[in-house]
Amino acid sequence: MSYLLPIFVASIRSVGTACTMASVGAYLHRRNFIVGNGKRTLALISQQVTIPAFLFTKIVYCNQDWSDLPCPDITNDLGDVWILLLWPAYVVSCGILVGYVAARLSHTPKEQYRS
Repeated sequence: MSYLLPIFVASIRSVGTACTMASVGAYLHRRNFIVGNGKRTLALISQQVTIPAFLFTKIVYCNQDWSDLPCPDITNDLGDVWILLLWPAYVVSCGILVGYVAARLSHTPKEQYRS
């Protein structure tokens, strides 16, 4: 049971970070600091620059703590990433299946199935 505590702490930290960022964004929006094309520009910067850079640094980060041991070779872990090539197709197919089932169960008219 003690192995769940670090997972719980990590999930609380992630949710806390997301809530903090969302509240800062809401505050800036309400105070009219971000208007019009500024929102679009910030979204593009975060999607195309900061999030990929953050994920990359999380992957290659090696905490040395003044140790003489070398950092692990990340090329060994790249063999486990092959699933990411198939994952989008899996997610999309599950979404299509769930959408189709929901449309059938809710008796959606046939002309609205593809919308």
